[in-house]
Amino acid sequence: MKKLLKLLKNNFLFPWQKMFSIAFVIIVILYSYWGIWNIFFQQEEWLGLGGTLYRQETSGTLGSIEQVFNFQSKNETTRFLPVASILNYFVYGNIGLNFAAYGILALILVTVCALVINLIIQKLTSSWLLSSLVSAFWVTNNLAYQGFTWIGTLVPTLTSALFFILGLYLLLLFNEKRKNLYIILSFLSVLISLLSKEYSYFYVFPYIAIILFFFGKGFGILGKLRLILLFLIPLSISLFLPRAIYLLYGQSNSTPSVGVASLTDIIYNIFLLPAKSLFHVFLPSSQIHQYVYSISRTVFENQTDGFVLHRIVGDAFSLLVAFYILLFIALVLAISSKENKKLILFSLFSFFASFAPFVLFKHAGAILENRFYILPAIFSSLLTVSVIYSLFSKLGVFSRVLLVLTFIPLLLFNIQGVKKMLTIDVGVGTYRREMLNTVSEIKPNLAKDNIFYFFTGHTGFWEFQSGFGQTLAVWLYDTEKIPREVLTDKDYWDLSYEGVKSFDKGKYGYFMTYDTLLQASKDNPLIDLANIHSFYWDYQKHTVKDVSEEIREKLSEDLKGKTGL
Repeated sequence: MKKLLKLLKNNFLFPWQKMFSIAFVIIVILYSYWGIWNIFFQQEEWLGLGGTLYRQETSGTLGSIEQVFNFQSKNETTRFLPVASILNYFVYGNIGLNFAAYGILALILVTVCALVINLIIQKLTSSWLLSSLVSAFWVTNNLAYQGFTWIGTLVPTLTSALFFILGLYLLLLFNEKRKNLYIILSFLSVLISLLSKEYSYFYVFPYIAIILFFFGKGFGILGKLRLILLFLIPLSISLFLPRAIYLLYGQSNSTPSVGVASLTDIIYNIFLLPAKSLFHVFLPSSQIHQYVYSISRTVFENQTDGFVLHRIVGDAFSLLVAFYILLFIALVLAISSKENKKLILFSLFSFFASFAPFVLFKHAGAILENRFYILPAIFSSLLTVSVIYSLFSKLGVFSRVLLVLTFIPLLLFNIQGVKKMLTIDVGVGTYRREMLNTVSEIKPNLAKDNIFYFFTGHTGFWEFQSGFGQTLAVWLYDTEKIPREVLTDKDYWDLSYEGVKSFDKGKYGYFMTYDTLLQASKDNPLIDLANIHSFYWDYQKHTVKDVSEEIREKLSEDLKGKTGL
């Protein structure tokens, strides 16, 4: 009878467990991110797409790829990310303004990453239940949400994360099967990951931890050291090779100089940045602001700049909670089995090590920007599940039931946070899209010279996160009436820039204030007022109205008055 049950388990039950695990993760992703195809560009995407359109016309595909490796035309060695640059070129070039496609791409990348994480945790724990919970907890992590949904960063971020995760899985396969092909593929995966995102250089630490914690029979100390050195090679290649090439070309190196921390800040960040983030992993930052910082305002009511709330109140409260979390983990470690201890220590070490790239810089808020938490969120998810499982493991047959019952409210809490943030992003994207669709109605009226004037009931026009002049150029570029130089013009990408410029194809201008527009019209008397397109943005109703005729009449009267006609 025992042999029959074992045969059934090995040949029938296991595949069903695997299928259920995969289906569970996919269902969680679809439910959490349903509607992601309605997301819209936020900031860097406009410049990224503009740059791609410009390079397609001026250099073509091969020329654009060649520029990635053209060290003579650059002076920055710290952002040599050819994988990200090439992928962004093809993604922007083929998708363009098809926003639904970006959302579907994000959904696919997140799903693939989650399924590979599922395989990794199964290898480490021999449990499809634990691997399912870790994967689901990762995809719904509120801090990693921005990295999943921000179009401007999702391709390099998720590509880097995917190859980092894939490399870990291949490393575990090497440990299991001892075939050199797996270690070679793992090595290449690490290299691709490092060449996709600038802060991925410390992704090698979890590889070192995997080797130290989980490589056993057949690997002595020297064997482990050789493997560790092997994974330091791609780090050296990706970090130092570009600098060597620059030296060969006689170029000087440059390093990041904005926001570099002092020695005191670095020491502070090493110990406290991971600890503070540990608390924020469990409670979405939006709710921390709502419930924690709002209470502190009654004490610091005279502090209007928010600095005290973030750096003193936020840090203090986060550290206090993190202390109790770490104390709880220490107590669980004391009663855990040897295997569970390895899992907890591995996830805790990797979580802290994943913050290494960020300790060198100053941070205005209590935590990092959310998109930087994709890697830490993997290990915080594993840490959460392994700690809870270790706590209940002494209860025998009921341990898995209690694990699931504990996990369900945590998962629902995370899903609620993801859906809330996605609803906000989709809502903002919807009215921005409607605004631009209204502007599209003037496409038949565009001429060689085009000046745009957007204004509101208050000073300026700030409804986009990047300069609206460059956004309009990208949006209207298919009319062939917009100079291609505007697509990559950093002035028009600046939020506060107003002005008109002359290009080979014609003039292009963007204004937010009437007086500046009037002065530019006076300085450029050859501009036809019929080519000035004006829109009023009602920020309360989120509606835009074409008021070109009224503004043209007003400009005509004011210009006559100023010239004495």
